[in-house]
Amino acid sequence: RRLPSGPACCPGWKQEGQECTAALCEGEDACGVDEVCVRPGVCFCKPGFFGADCSSRCPEQYWGPDCKRSCPCHRNGRCDPVSGRCTCDPNHWGELCQFPCQCGPHGRCDPLTGACRCEPGWWAPTCKKQCQCNPTSSHCDPLTGHCHCQPGWWGRRCSFKCSCNISPCAQETGKCECKAGFWGPACQRRCDCLHGSCSPVSGHCSCSPGWQGRSCREPCPAGKYGAQCVHSCGSCKRSQPCSPVDGFCLACQPGWNGTLCKEPCAPGFHGEGCLQPCPRCQRGEACDPETGSCLHCDPGWMGPSCNSSCPAGTFGDGCQLLCPECVAGSCDPVSGACICQAGYWGASCNDTCLEGYFGVNCSSPCQCSRGTCHPVRGDCVLSKSNLKFTPRHRARDCNVLAGEGARGLRCSPIPPGAPWSHHELPAPTHPVRGSSVGLAAAGHAGLNLSSPHRS
Repeated sequence: RRLPSGPACCPGWKQEGQECTAALCEGEDACGVDEVCVRPGVCFCKPGFFGADCSSRCPEQYWGPDCKRSCPCHRNGRCDPVSGRCTCDPNHWGELCQFPCQCGPHGRCDPLTGACRCEPGWWAPTCKKQCQCNPTSSHCDPLTGHCHCQPGWWGRRCSFKCSCNISPCAQETGKCECKAGFWGPACQRRCDCLHGSCSPVSGHCSCSPGWQGRSCREPCPAGKYGAQCVHSCGSCKRSQPCSPVDGFCLACQPGWNGTLCKEPCAPGFHGEGCLQPCPRCQRGEACDPETGSCLHCDPGWMGPSCNSSCPAGTFGDGCQLLCPECVAGSCDPVSGACICQAGYWGASCNDTCLEGYFGVNCSSPCQCSRGTCHPVRGDCVLSKSNLKFTPRHRARDCNVLAGEGARGLRCSPIPPGAPWSHHELPAPTHPVRGSSVGLAAAGHAGLNLSSPHRS
């Protein structure tokens, strides 16, 4: 049974791994030195022994504790008194030694698989065929009978000695197979390749990476690498030389990537490590991977990063086109169309706003209850019919009026001897916000703001 704290075994048993399979013999039922507990309170002699004092070995056909178990092996084998495993005689095989061997007098069979192991000089699955090889210079394959020559011998039966100095030769033809460092028909010449290997036929050197020259004694010059220094280095940082062996760069120049620094930055990135995003170039074109500059900019823009607007007076692709005349405004750097100042409109910005409108392109209606508004700012302006003054105030009164917030009114002094008649005060050219302010200012100055009348 299992308890929350873990498995708990029944009385007389103890845990082995995850199960309660080990019997207990304790107290009066404790086993002797040469005994084992097989069931709770029941002791047998150790496997392989029996008797009152457990000192007698099992008879040949028995095994296990107290020798109680019968041996399963055929008569051609005997079992181990402890484990019961069968050991076959030389002419039988199998788990219970139940199969006869088929190996003849010059072979022994494997006790588990029955496969024959031939004596030297014999071959075939049943070891019944004699080898035809020279026994002093070869050995034959036990399955095929093929002769395997020892180094320095050749021929079908390995009967011929190689003539290759210290190098071996091909078994079938006797052709020399030179060891490293030797070349020639009989491998009689030594190679002269300090950092490389030579051809066994011609003696020509194949240099190790990083070396060049007839004898592979010259290192690669700066900027070259590989075998015979035929490869050029990539764009290493600050023009440092790459590894003469494999072309590896410690770091890359801006605009390049990869261990060899031969891979340009992916489109859309530039700079050291290709980590900087490109600016916005024309139609999404990739920028220069090294500097980040654009080859072409969208119309209206210029500069390496396409972040400078066209100079005044130019517009379009590459800022190559000249703007038309914009009397009161400037031209759009992209399209070349005139962008008018507030208070003007028209293709050339040479028309002032119509009465009742103000602002950019004169597109905003005035918001004044009386009169009109300033064409630039939209401030309300008093009309001439709403503001009068009498001759007695003259020019000094205009100064007072200007000081009270109606600055900019065009007041003309009355010449001496002029008749005492009412004169109109012209409309102001500078706006007065709200008609009430203008009226208050005029009244404060002592001007007559009543309806016109004669004396």
